[in-house]
Amino acid sequence: MTTPSLEDRLANPIPDIPVVLDHTLLSGGHDFFNTKENGVYIIGLFEDDKDLDSLNPELNVHSNRTLKALKESMKKYGGAKKLGKEGAARLLDANGRMYAVVGLGKKKFWNEPNGHSPHYPLEVLRNAVGAGIQEVEKLGVPKTIALDMMLDSTRTRFSNDQLVETITYAAASSGYQGTRTLSPFRKNDSHLKEIRFLAPEEESYKAAFKSAADIVATESNVRLLLEASSNIITPYKLVDAITKVAGRYDSLKVEEVVKKEELMEHQQDHPYAGLAAVARGSKEAALVRVSYRGDTRTKKKIAVIGKGITFDTGGYYPKPYPSMAEMNGDMGGAATVLGLMEGLARTNTPINIDFYFTISENNIDANAFKPGSIYTMGNNASGKPYSPFVVVHPDAEGRVAMSTAVVLADMDKDVEYMVDFSTLTGSMANAGGNSYRGGIIANEYEKDGRSTRFIRQFIDAGDETCQRFFHLQPQPEQPARLRKSMFGKDYVANMSDGPGGAFDGYHFLKAFTDKELLHLDIAGSLAKPEQVKYRGTEPVFGQLPVAASIKAFQQYAATTR
Repeated sequence: MTTPSLEDRLANPIPDIPVVLDHTLLSGGHDFFNTKENGVYIIGLFEDDKDLDSLNPELNVHSNRTLKALKESMKKYGGAKKLGKEGAARLLDANGRMYAVVGLGKKKFWNEPNGHSPHYPLEVLRNAVGAGIQEVEKLGVPKTIALDMMLDSTRTRFSNDQLVETITYAAASSGYQGTRTLSPFRKNDSHLKEIRFLAPEEESYKAAFKSAADIVATESNVRLLLEASSNIITPYKLVDAITKVAGRYDSLKVEEVVKKEELMEHQQDHPYAGLAAVARGSKEAALVRVSYRGDTRTKKKIAVIGKGITFDTGGYYPKPYPSMAEMNGDMGGAATVLGLMEGLARTNTPINIDFYFTISENNIDANAFKPGSIYTMGNNASGKPYSPFVVVHPDAEGRVAMSTAVVLADMDKDVEYMVDFSTLTGSMANAGGNSYRGGIIANEYEKDGRSTRFIRQFIDAGDETCQRFFHLQPQPEQPARLRKSMFGKDYVANMSDGPGGAFDGYHFLKAFTDKELLHLDIAGSLAKPEQVKYRGTEPVFGQLPVAASIKAFQQYAATTR
């Protein structure tokens, strides 16, 4: 069997285990699970479902005799009180059919707040689907799964479309095999042949199913890039991945690719100086700009910037063991932006965006930038010089690389707002822990209210997808922290020497623009989230906030038209 290359996987974004929407079993069609050798049904159960009435779906394939046998089997293992708890999953044999019963928690919490976030039950549902699939995997033999998880929306505060999207997302994500499929030495460990999601034939369900499946396909490719080792995803391989994605959509256009040779010609007095400084020690580096035009009514646009450091040694302040070994993940910002770019193009979201990718390695060699190095960025559109900057810490390279994109967007009169994504600071990751994908730093008091809306939209989308964000408000006294280096206040340093380092990245980038900036430090995305059961193969890293970002931009576009 030929091992697929990374290029093959990225060119054909299909799930490792197929997930299909099946109406036939609900309409009296064939029952291909008439014996336990053929497949397994996954059914959800509420913890406080005393009469087990949630096990009475109106399906022709579940005879009264089978349901009675299933209920008897469940009682042997504690009934709903035990099997319905959040995170519970157990395989049961009932009248010759195999079932995986998964817990959905207390029914009442699906209709009223329970002290958690409003969308918390959806994460319970995602984990229940994932837990059931994991139980089937443990059988170690080829199986097809039928997800009989479609809840009655009248019994929850969520719409049927939301439930379809949530179940589909969890099922498709659970089938991820990732980097295992790239190696001839690591087989695909899954025994699953197919996952069939049983749902009525409704057009809105089909749309919700497709939406979730598209997001998972996008997220799987992004995760593949993130988890591939740094000798596979080099800067130019990342450039290739970006241009290939852009080439699949008419609404995306690769406007420029500036590679290292050209960057090195502009190391001073030029917008390229920031990225060029980081690229000095890297064999490969590039600035990529891709335009997306989804709103033909206006030329106004947003600049979205992604940090793409494909490996970060820390430069002349080297990272210690073992943290350096994980620094192929330092291109998580660019990977998230790539997923966002594809997600918006897939759904034809009515918004205009220039996507900037600042790509390099942060390496150590004789040419690498050193502590105390000074760089200048030229003049802005009004002829006023940008602030020169001094590198006081070579391991704060991401913001230096992204400064090039900030300056270019600042000079573009049609850019009215900026958003950046970066795995930037340990202090932000420590603040949010494993429960948050990232922190937002943006001025919610800016005059036109754009940031206030966008902050809320990111937080709401993060809550719905369980790719959570929190917000930190920058304070007016903070920029002075970066003006205290030995070179004086005329130079902005790339890092301060005090606490509150998460703010330094924001204020460094803001030193090069007066336009509003939504700064998303997603360093927390590299940490594995706790108790997530729908991620497929054991994750190398955590979960990049691709789905949340797509939803946030879609909400933003809908509220600004």
